[in-house]
Amino acid sequence: MRRHLHLKTATGTWLQGLDAAVQAWSHTGNKWMLAPLKWPLLRTLAWHVFDYWELRRYRKLYSCDGCNEELD
Repeated sequence: MRRHLHLKTATGTWLQGLDAAVQAWSHTGNKWMLAPLKWPLLRTLAWHVFDYWELRRYRKLYSCDGCNEELD
């Protein structure tokens, strides 16, 4: 669960990755900025960028010799 961002909604549904981030961001004052993430092409690109960011974050926070080999 450390590799990806997870969020549990009020209804008990679990979201992961970009979907979790978008749900969290939807509670801020900048909701209007999230609309482009619903566009198919931009959503696909955003998923790839977010996944890359999550991997880099994970490696930076939890790196150890041999731990990251399985993620490549």
